[in-house]
Amino acid sequence: MNNSNLNKLISKETSQWKEKAQKRISERDWKSNSRAVALTVLTQLRIRSLSQTELAGMMGVSRQQVSKIVKGQENLTFETISKLEKALGITIIKISNILTEENGTKIQLPSVKIKPQVMLYMPVFSPKVKQNESPVELPQKNGFTTFSA
Repeated sequence: MNNSNLNKLISKETSQWKEKAQKRISERDWKSNSRAVALTVLTQLRIRSLSQTELAGMMGVSRQQVSKIVKGQENLTFETISKLEKALGITIIKISNILTEENGTKIQLPSVKIKPQVMLYMPVFSPKVKQNESPVELPQKNGFTTFSA
């Protein structure tokens, strides 16, 4: 291959690979949580035999908004999560007050404050699913496992 052919293949624009990689790394945590919420919502829709359109109506949002949620790529607000919880009758995020140390003094955080570790609740799935069984396993306690955000 001569230089003229090689030059035709070389892009005239500067590559943005580094910026894109940094963006993916910075979004990794919230996207992981968003996928966990999406999986929970999809499971609940299946269990309740609800469509995304029906859920949108229950939440008072557009069908497109629900579609974004179940794709797991939406950075959800507390308002949206609250609407999901109310519509589906489940707890997705549990925020509780905790004791923390600040300058050596223990303080009680008011319940309106967000603790640094938010708990996401989602169903546990069995890796061994038989064809005629539901993919959702309901464990002993409350049917959910806890993931730390």
